[in-house]
Amino acid sequence: MTERASLLRRSYQSFTNIPIRVLLTVPFMLQLVGAVGIVGYLSDRSGQQSVRELADQLTQQVSRRIHDRLTTYLHTPQDVVAANHLAVEQGTFDINDFEQLGYPANNPRTDADE
Repeated sequence: MTERASLLRRSYQSFTNIPIRVLLTVPFMLQLVGAVGIVGYLSDRSGQQSVRELADQLTQQVSRRIHDRLTTYLHTPQDVVAANHLAVEQGTFDINDFEQLGYPANNPRTDADE
């Protein structure tokens, strides 16, 4: 008998000692565990990708809102200065008239007060 034939005979004899219940259950369980593991892994990756996309959307939305609010906040003083400059140029606003500026007439503001 060749060495290969004796190896096959020994492996066949080892399989004949295993109960059929175990021989049918183990491969089925391995397939089941493998399928559940793959589905779980793919589900986890999909969940991570969804969370990443939502975090990116939230970051972009917050950035847009901050930009809009800052733009509005910082442009208001510029608009007031531009309107006052135009009023002075048109002669409708006199910077030497303290009452028009909102200061009391008896207590004019001077450069020393600044």
